[in-house]
Order: sequence, then C-alpha cells, then structure tokens
Amino acid sequence: MKKFQLRNIIREIIIETISEETINECWKGYVKKGMKKKGNKMVPNCVPKNEDVDENLNQWFKDDWVRVDTSGNIAGKCGTMKKGKKTQRCLPRKKANSLSKKQRASTSKKKTKSSKQYVSNTKAAGGRKK
Repeated sequence: MKKFQLRNIIREIIIETISEETINECWKGYVKKGMKKKGNKMVPNCVPKNEDVDENLNQWFKDDWVRVDTSGNIAGKCGTMKKGKKTQRCLPRKKANSLSKKQRASTSKKKTKSSKQYVSNTKAAGGRKK
C-alpha cells in the first residue's frame, strides 16, 4: 500500500468519526429527540431541555379550576364572575377541596382586598416561600 492510499483511508476514517460525533450532538441546553430530514441529510432533532415546563403548563390547563368566594365556598368555575365585582381567588379543585373553609376564605379575602392582578396565596393555600 502506498503512502497516498494510506492517507486517503485515514482521512475517510477521520471524516466518518467526526460526522458521527456531530450527528449525535446538540447545542448546550438541548437534547436529541430522534432524527429529522433537512435537505438531503438526516440531522438530529434538537429540542430544549426544559420540556417539563411545557408538560406543567399542559397540566395547568387540564386542571379543573374553581372560584372561591370570601366566605370560603366554592362559587363555580374560574372565569365565570360577573363584571364589576372584585376578582375572587381561583384555585385547582383538588387544592380548594384540601383546604378548610376558613383557609379558603382567608386566601380569597387576601385576593379581593388587593388591587393587584397577582396576589400570592396564603401559606396554607401554598403561597410562595420567601
């Protein structure tokens, strides 16, 4: 075997190993989820790592949200209030049922007392810890 033939074989091996490594790699913060066709080449389908955020958002939409009035009663579906009234607290039904009537009233009163759009829950209702 001559020198130039040996060089060509080594080049081909290097090119193959480099292309295999780059096929399986994604950018920082991305993971490979299968392959996709781009032009005439198959390339990795790189998706962001934080897909659990999308799953949490989907779960948030699927939850059954209910309104809680200031006396602690479950007043109906969230978003069904009459115009002109103070906004009542909306909670997932599971969360609302796990709280006592007094705790539901407390978190709802905190919401109606405030003029802000977002008001954190009380500690019992799962408020943010500072």
